[in-house]
Amino acid sequence: MSTTSELNASNSESTNEAVAAMTNNENPTGASRKRKAVTPPPPSSSQPVAAAAARGLTSVPSSTDLAAMTVPGLASLVLKLANERDELGHQLKKARTGTLDGSKSNQTSAAAAVKPAALDVAVAPAARKFDVKAMKKRIAQKSIALIKKAGHKRNNKPVSELTECVPDEAAALELFEGTMPISNTARMIKWNCDDKELILQWLDKTEQYIYPCKYADKVWHCGPGKPQHKAYCSYESLEAKFDKRTNTLTLKFKSIFNSLNVHPSEKGW
Repeated sequence: MSTTSELNASNSESTNEAVAAMTNNENPTGASRKRKAVTPPPPSSSQPVAAAAARGLTSVPSSTDLAAMTVPGLASLVLKLANERDELGHQLKKARTGTLDGSKSNQTSAAAAVKPAALDVAVAPAARKFDVKAMKKRIAQKSIALIKKAGHKRNNKPVSELTECVPDEAAALELFEGTMPISNTARMIKWNCDDKELILQWLDKTEQYIYPCKYADKVWHCGPGKPQHKAYCSYESLEAKFDKRTNTLTLKFKSIFNSLNVHPSEKGW
């Protein structure tokens, strides 16, 4: 038993010695290694002097030279440095102001260049002028077509009605220029004309009679086949209404029968 304990003790001592040897190899001095701080080299005193000389400014002397200077010399140096400082501040301010003015002028020129295009987009196109002559021509064509389809008799006066869109009240008054309305309220304007000649003159028509028109009265017929009779008719009166809310013009033409199959001038009517 004693021999076994001695062997174990000798093994532990040898192990401890090996660990100690390895530790000493890693850190021979036995102290923890620390990283040394790198101290930058002190700036050279000649660098500020060279920079000031390159810019045409007064360089500040070293502390030794300042200690050796007299009071008047120090006062003169301080005054000179103050003047140079003010001059640099003035130049810097002027440069900043010039930059701002340049940017403002560029913005103004850009705005001036863009302004005409913006105006071109904003301005609405001019409204087309109301064509009175074209409107009267269209009214005459429609009224003649309606009168031809209306069934005329010897004693009746059929009414043909049509509707037109007018831009505004001023256009309606321009259309009936020279004709006084019989009423003009906040809602509607009315005109009335019972003179055939004035109606033809207003429509710029020279032909007094409208042919061929449908004849709806009874006719005696003794020949074979279905009789084909057409009537000559003419304008009797006109009633016009302009609705201010909807800008619509309603025209009612009353027509009258003149003759059948023969032109009225040939019969002496």
